Amino acid sequence: MMIMNKIIKNGRTLLGGLLLGCMAVSCTKDYFLDENNYWIYVPQIKDRSIQDFYVAFHDAAGNHLRTSRFAAADFNQPYVTDGIIRSKLKPGETNVMCFAQLNTIEVTEGQPLADSWLALPVVDKKAGIYAPGKLDCRMLQKVAEVLPIGHAGARVADTVDIKEDLVYLGTLVLKFKKLPKVVDRVEVIYSGLATRMSFSGSFTTFTPGDRVKASYLPLHQSDNEEFKDSFLPSSGTLLEGVAPERPPLGLEVFFYSGEDQVGYFTEKNLSENCPVTDGNGEPLPKPWFLEPRHTVSFCFEGFTMVSVQLVGWEDIGQGETTPV
Repeated sequence: MMIMNKIIKNGRTLLGGLLLGCMAVSCTKDYFLDENNYWIYVPQIKDRSIQDFYVAFHDAAGNHLRTSRFAAADFNQPYVTDGIIRSKLKPGETNVMCFAQLNTIEVTEGQPLADSWLALPVVDKKAGIYAPGKLDCRMLQKVAEVLPIGHAGARVADTVDIKEDLVYLGTLVLKFKKLPKVVDRVEVIYSGLATRMSFSGSFTTFTPGDRVKASYLPLHQSDNEEFKDSFLPSSGTLLEGVAPERPPLGLEVFFYSGEDQVGYFTEKNLSENCPVTDGNGEPLPKPWFLEPRHTVSFCFEGFTMVSVQLVGWEDIGQGETTPV
C-alpha cells in the first residue's frame, strides 16, 4: 500500500509539473499572439536578402520603448521567420527607426531618442577621427500610431520595406594618374562629413572638428590607381526634407614613403583652372557636398588635383562602378 501511495503521489507531482509546463507554454503563446500590439513586416527578412536588421521604438516624448536586433541566423527562428516582428508597446505616436546591413557599425541601444544614433567606427575619439563605413547600410525612419492591445487593427502588420535604394551613404573616390613610384601609402582626411546619424533623421557630428580618415596602399601595377570608400553624407543632411546650411566637403591628402611624408595636397590649394563638373560635364561651383547615393571623384596627376566630378548613383551607367 505504501508503495502504491508513493506511486500515486509521484504521479500527481508529475501531472502537476506537466500542467504547469503546458500553462507556461500557453501563456507564452498568448503573449506572443495576443498581447502584442505593433507588428512590422520586413520583406527582406522573409526572403533573406539582408544580413541583419535593427529596429528601435521611442514614444512621442523621446522615451525609449524597445529595441530589437537580429542577425541572419535569427531569421530562421519561429518568431521571425515569416518576416514579421511583433512587439508590445505603449499605445500612441511612436518613432520607428530601422537599419539593415549594419555589419560592424556602431548603433546605440536602450537610449532616449535624443541620445540615439548610428556612428562611424572610431579611430581616435579624443582627436575626433573616424573611419569610413565600408558598408551598404540601409536606413528607414517613420512615425507610427501604435494601437492598444486588443484593438482590431493592432495586429495588422505595418510594412517596412528596407530596400536597396534606402542606402543614404555616399562614395568618395581618389583617382591617381602617374603616382610617383616612391609612394607606398596615401592617407586622406575629410572634413565636413557627418560622423553619426541621429534617430530623428539628421546627419551630424559629435564635435565641430570631427574628421574622417582613410588610408590606402598603392599597387603601382599601372599608371592609374583608384581607391574608394563609403561615407555618411555631409553634416547637416536630413533623411527627409531640405538640408539646412552645411559645412563644405574638404580634404587633405598625405603621400608617404615609409614613414617620410613626400607629398601633400589640400582642396584649399585647388587651382582655379581645375574643372568641377557633374555627370554630364556641366560645371559646378564650389563649395561641394557629399549627398546620399552620390559619388564624388577627386582626380590627381602626381600630387596635384586636376578635376572633380559629382555624380548621382542613378546617373552611373550599367556596369560602371564609379564615374570617370
